[in-house]
Amino acid sequence: INSYPVILSTRDNGYDQELYPLMQRYNYVIAQAFVDDVPYYLDATHPLLAFNSLPPQVYNGYAHAISTSPVSMLFSPDSIKASKITTVFIANSDKGKLEGTYQVNAGKLNAYEIREEVKKKGLEEYLRNYKNNYSSDLEIENMGIDSLKQYELPVKVYFDFKMKNMDADIIYFNPMMGEGMKENLLKSAVRTYPVEMPYCMDEVYIL
Repeated sequence: INSYPVILSTRDNGYDQELYPLMQRYNYVIAQAFVDDVPYYLDATHPLLAFNSLPPQVYNGYAHAISTSPVSMLFSPDSIKASKITTVFIANSDKGKLEGTYQVNAGKLNAYEIREEVKKKGLEEYLRNYKNNYSSDLEIENMGIDSLKQYELPVKVYFDFKMKNMDADIIYFNPMMGEGMKENLLKSAVRTYPVEMPYCMDEVYIL
């Protein structure tokens, strides 16, 4: 397997030029490996990533392979996507109460972020914080998380629940069940640069 180092500049370090590279502009190295003439890009400093996946800060424009025939390649933020599918099922129980199931399937990038957070906080603390986001409206049980150590698979978080405060004549509840944006991502009062998201986001919610 032929492999070469690839030098680049991460998002917090600034952009680099394609045609006139300067060594002092680079601050990061990844690996390029050819298998059957197909290039794969790897970053061993992030062991929780799936194969041929890179951390978001790497997607910052042009990078350069150090080889006998140097070439540049484009790592565009538009080429990666954070995907998530949330499915919630609610039904009447035998006693006339509302209960149901919750499940979220996180794609590669979201799964990587979940694995990083679990590694930093621990599984019990992660699930406790997750549960606290819903505790005011739901009684949660049978909570779990799948595929934490199977890096090629999406991460799945799931639990069963019962709705609280169901004795009133009129019942109000948030159909998004705590999902959705909690705050505006674009907070700057003055914008002196083009607005750019770190990656494309694709979120599907099914109730």
